[in-house]
Amino acid sequence: NSLEEAYRGCTALATLDVSNWDISSVTRFDYCFYDCQDLTALDVSSWNTGLVTTFNRTFYRCGLLTTLDVSSWDASSIQDITYMYYNTDGLSSSDYGGIKNWDITSLTTAGSFMRYSTNTLTTADYDTLLVNWEGQSVQNNVLINFNGAQYTSGGAAETARTALINDHSWTITDGGAAP
Repeated sequence: NSLEEAYRGCTALATLDVSNWDISSVTRFDYCFYDCQDLTALDVSSWNTGLVTTFNRTFYRCGLLTTLDVSSWDASSIQDITYMYYNTDGLSSSDYGGIKNWDITSLTTAGSFMRYSTNTLTTADYDTLLVNWEGQSVQNNVLINFNGAQYTSGGAAETARTALINDHSWTITDGGAAP
């Protein structure tokens, strides 16, 4: 089942109540809210995402989106998050921080994940994400963009980031070590 392109290009859509959607059998969300430039909030916190394999460009250019809690999502089946948060300038670091505890063992494709998003993960959230993600049985050769997120130099986060790159052939674009 798919919700691909369900609201793609709904540029005048400002509000949408998706909080009670039963998505337990949905596997694809590609382009679902793509280019919904006036959308300000989505309550997706109760979504059962256990079968979802792709969120490719799901929130692409949702620049006014200010609330998006994905912290309780079951991400264990997700393979593709390419451009998922591309140009989502209205989201705060706490919204992005919801991904730090995801099970990303199925993730294979994540290019431009957070590219061109003004806000990004805090250093603390990015550090936690790197340590948590590297501690899993991750797939090799993942390309991912965390935009300007910065990690703490010389600690566990830098060690985890280095291991993802050296041991798993990840290509990570970020803001480098925090000053």
